Amino acid sequence: MPALILSITMFVIVELITLIKLPIFVMFIVQIFVGVVVYTLLALIFKLEACMYILEIIKSSKKKYRKYE
Repeated sequence: MPALILSITMFVIVELITLIKLPIFVMFIVQIFVGVVVYTLLALIFKLEACMYILEIIKSSKKKYRKYE
């Protein structure tokens, strides 16, 4: 359920970008960037389980990589 709320929030914010008059290609790039940033920040703020799992994988990968240096 939290993922659905995050997705809807991201959608609303990204849709608001269409109110800005930009060329289509620029708007597309801005919408993708803003969508990724908003969803990631909200997932971190609300400690979404999937996001925390990915962060743990990244942290353990860094530790393994540092061992081999």
